[in-house]
Amino acid sequence: MALQATPYTLPLVVCGFAFAVFAVHLARQWNEQSRDVQYAIPLLLATAVWMLGYAAELSVTTTDAQLLFAKIEYAGNVTAPLLWFTFVLSYLGYDDLLDRRWRLALAVPPVVTYALVVTYPATTLVWTSTETISKGGFVALHTGHGPVFYAFMVYIYALVAVSMWLLARRLAAGASIYRRQTTGLLVGAFVPAVAGLVYISGANPFPAVNLPALAFIVTAGAVAWSVARNELFRLAPVAWETVVQEFDSAVFVLDDADRVVTANPAGRELAAAAVGAHAGEALTPALGGDCWRRSGQHECDAFRDGERHVFEVSVASVERGTSRLGRTVTVRDVTERHAREQRLEEFANVVSHDLRNPLNVAKGNLELGRERGDDDHFEETADALDRMERIIDDLLTLAREERAERDHATVSLAATARTAWQLVDATDANGTLEVGGDRELAADETALLRLLENLFRNAVEHGSASPALQARQDAVEHGSPDGLTASDDVAADGSHSAVAVRVGATEDGFFVADDGPGIPMDEREQVFDRGYTTNDEGTGFGLAIVEQIAGAHDWTVALAESEDGGARFEFTVE
Repeated sequence: MALQATPYTLPLVVCGFAFAVFAVHLARQWNEQSRDVQYAIPLLLATAVWMLGYAAELSVTTTDAQLLFAKIEYAGNVTAPLLWFTFVLSYLGYDDLLDRRWRLALAVPPVVTYALVVTYPATTLVWTSTETISKGGFVALHTGHGPVFYAFMVYIYALVAVSMWLLARRLAAGASIYRRQTTGLLVGAFVPAVAGLVYISGANPFPAVNLPALAFIVTAGAVAWSVARNELFRLAPVAWETVVQEFDSAVFVLDDADRVVTANPAGRELAAAAVGAHAGEALTPALGGDCWRRSGQHECDAFRDGERHVFEVSVASVERGTSRLGRTVTVRDVTERHAREQRLEEFANVVSHDLRNPLNVAKGNLELGRERGDDDHFEETADALDRMERIIDDLLTLAREERAERDHATVSLAATARTAWQLVDATDANGTLEVGGDRELAADETALLRLLENLFRNAVEHGSASPALQARQDAVEHGSPDGLTASDDVAADGSHSAVAVRVGATEDGFFVADDGPGIPMDEREQVFDRGYTTNDEGTGFGLAIVEQIAGAHDWTVALAESEDGGARFEFTVE
C-alpha cells in the first residue's frame, strides 16, 4: 500500500492526537458530578477519530485503502453532531430536557447512516459512487452523495442551529468568564458548520477535500484557548437559569469545589466575588463567618463600615439526579427587620409594665370604693384609666408612624407650630408659645404637627418645677425691684407661672426650647427610649415618637440646654 504526503496530513494528525490525549486527561479527572465533561469526553474522541481517520485516508493512494479509512472516519463524522448537541445542553444545564426516549430517537439517524456507509457498495443511499482523483500533487477519494446523505445533513444542521442559538443566549446573559467560554465554543462550532455547507453545496474550492475535517483544526485552537484561559470543562455554569438577575437579594452560585461560579448584581455589590475565587475568600469576610457552608436558612452578623448588619443566609444544594454539582447561596440584609423585631419585643415589655401599674391602681381603688363608698377612690380609678388611655394612644401613634407613607410637601414651620400649640392649649396646658424666625420644611405636615405637639406637651408637663419659674414666683410673693406683679406670673386661679416655649429656625434646621427645669446630662441619652419618663402622669412615649418622626424624614435630633436652663431640641434637616 503506497503512501503519500499532503499539506493537510500533519495538522490533522497533531490536532487529532491532541483531542484524543485531552479526552483521556478529562477521563482521568472526571467524576460523576461533572455531567458536561461526561459528554465532552466522547465528543473529543469522536472528533479525534474523524480527524485521524481523514489523515489516514489522505496518506494512502489506493481506492480500497482510502475507502476503508473513510468508513472508519465516518464513525466520528456521524456521532460528533449528536454528541456536540448533548454537550451543549449539559453545559447550559438543559440536559434534563432530553429523557431516554428522546436520546434514543436522536441516535437513530447516526446509527442508520453509519450502517449504510459500512455496507457500501451493497447500499448506495449515502454514497452513490467513489473514485480516486488527482489533486495538487496527491490523490484523494471523491464520493457521490445519495438521498440519505442529504437527509442526514438536515438532521446535523438542525442540531447545530439549536445548540448555537442556546449558546448565543448564554453569550448575551452570562458572566464575563462564561462569555469567553461560550465565544470559544461558538467559534469552534461555527467554522466546521460553514465549511460543511461549502462542502455539500458544490462550491468547494478544493474538490475531494473534506473541508469540515480540516475546519476542526480551528476548533482545536478554540478549545485550547478556552481550556487554557477560561477554564472550560473545569468551571461550568451551574443553576444560573434559576436565578433572577434582578433579585434584590444577593445570590451566589458555587461549584462543588466551593468556587464562585457567578453572582447577580446584588451579590457583586455585597462581596467582591470574582468568578473562580474560593467562597472562603469572597463570602466569609462579607458575611462575618462561614455561615454560607451550612445548608438551610440561618442568620449571621457582620460589621460593615462600622455598623452591625444582620444577614439571612439560605443555602441550597444544586443537584442533577443523584449528583451534587454545587450550591446556591442567597443572602438578604434583614438588619431593618431585625431592628423592628427588637423594637416589637421592647414594645411588649414596656406595654406589659406600663399598663399593669395603672391597671393595678384602678382595680385596687375600685375595690376600695365599693367597700367604703368613697368617691375619691373612684376618681383615682378614673385617673388610672385615663393614663392607660394615653399610653394606648401613644402606642398606636408609634405603630402608625413606623409604617406610615410620607406625603412630603413644603410646610411653614411657624404656621405648623402655632397650630400644634392650639391643640396643646385646648387641653388647658399652662404655657406660652413664642415663634421666632420661620423657615420652609420639606415634610409631611401631619407628622410635623405631631412632632411639635409632643415636644410642647413634654415642655408644659415637666415645666412646673422650673427653678426660673419658681424664682419669679418668689419674687412676686416677696416683692421685686423689677416691678413684677402677680398678674404677670401667677394665673388667676393661683397656679404657677406659664412655661415659655420658643420655636425658631437655625442655619441647618430648627429648634424647640423651653425655660423649664431642663434634662440632666446623665438622662439625655435615655429620654428617647420608649417608656422612659420621670413624670408619674407621663407615658414615656412622647419623645420616642419625636425621634421616630425625625428619623422618617432623615432628620437628626440633638438634645441640649436652652439659654434659660431648660431643654432645647435641635433638628438638623440639611
